[in-house]
Amino acid sequence: AWCHARRKDTSCLVPLSWPSSVGMAVSMCKIAVFLCMVAGALAFSPPSASKLPLASLRGSQMCREARPLSSLRMGKQAPAKSVQQALSPSQANTICSKLAPACAAFTSLFGIAGGLPAAFAVSLIASAVGFISAVYFVGYGYALSMIALGSVTLQRFMATASQPAVYHAVGVIAWGARILTFLLYREFFAWKQLKERNRETNKKFAFTAKVSTWLFVSIFYALLFSPVLFHLQAASSIPVLTKTGLGVAAVGLLIESQSDAAKSSFKQSSPESFMSSGLYRFCRHPNYFGEVIFWGGSYAAGVGSLTSPLAWTSASLGMAGIVAIMLQATESLEKKQALKYAELPEYAEYVKSTPKLIPFTGGDELNEIVVAAQKAQEAKEKAAAEKAKAEAEAAERAKQQAAEREAKAKLQAAEKAKREADKAARKAAAKGPQAGVPKKKMFVDANSPYLENKKPWDP
Repeated sequence: AWCHARRKDTSCLVPLSWPSSVGMAVSMCKIAVFLCMVAGALAFSPPSASKLPLASLRGSQMCREARPLSSLRMGKQAPAKSVQQALSPSQANTICSKLAPACAAFTSLFGIAGGLPAAFAVSLIASAVGFISAVYFVGYGYALSMIALGSVTLQRFMATASQPAVYHAVGVIAWGARILTFLLYREFFAWKQLKERNRETNKKFAFTAKVSTWLFVSIFYALLFSPVLFHLQAASSIPVLTKTGLGVAAVGLLIESQSDAAKSSFKQSSPESFMSSGLYRFCRHPNYFGEVIFWGGSYAAGVGSLTSPLAWTSASLGMAGIVAIMLQATESLEKKQALKYAELPEYAEYVKSTPKLIPFTGGDELNEIVVAAQKAQEAKEKAAAEKAKAEAEAAERAKQQAAEREAKAKLQAAEKAKREADKAARKAAAKGPQAGVPKKKMFVDANSPYLENKKPWDP
């Protein structure tokens, strides 16, 4: 708004089409920063707009390290101006008066159902990045939601939150920032083919499917974050469990980070081989194991603050959801890898000696996984064939219906033409045999009754 009002341009806005991978990565980072700034701003309910000091907008002076939003402009550096120089008092009061109802409404959501509606609203804003590509709902939207949720709730309850609760929120923010950084690096630097695959996947999603996915993941992210939300509002009644949970979450974050980094580096040098060193010696999917450990620790850290049935239900649903998602992701990746490396004897030995998800629980037989993967693939191909057949039949029916409509239209046109011809023939017959022949001047006897009665000529 400042760029548009003061500079009369929109060059500070992030475009929807990026010219390069680096530009895309930078733009995504700016989107993340912008969402966090919006979420932080909405966490406060400002006082009366007429009495709001200008300094409360961003600070009394704007230095180069804290310049306004116009610094997001591509290729330009905004001048170091104060808010007073950028906005007149009337403009600032107008903006604040328009934002005050929205901020007050958002703040009031924290007083409803333990703040879950507010968490849902923040998740909706952060995960809306998925409308660029449907895959981003569960990628960048996941990371941005946790960053925004942690930032907003931490800012909202900072004055009353306990120190462990603050560490809890900071840990979730760090987890989201780590995931966001890794996803950006993987898509735009380490695995550039992923960009095209995401584009192809996005084509399969209709707008209604995107909206339903957006709502579902926003609800899930709010539930997953709920232990932190309730922990910030009430100190834990079990301090030992809270500290243990925070420690477990930190270990899970380290395991997941190390696993992702090691596998990404390994795949760049050996894209056709499988990872079996490092943490992958203890289980075949340590990154998924680390994520389960992280959220399990987060759940344990917030258990002491769950004081209502709603709090217990929301936190437990979030925990059960992430465990189910990780198990499903593990099974899906297992089947893909089994089909890809089934011919390698060393992979069969690796599967037999290494647990799938939980360390020290024993391995599996590759043949069983391959059979299950083949059945799943056959079922998928059968479903695709049935879908293609149904689409072909639907297209054929549509073609037949179009032909029938065209034939019906032709028949109706012919009947209409025939009716018009019959109508014209009836009119011509009614006028007599001289119908349509130009009338000639007739000479009649002066004593003719036609002249006396002034009647028209009758052939």
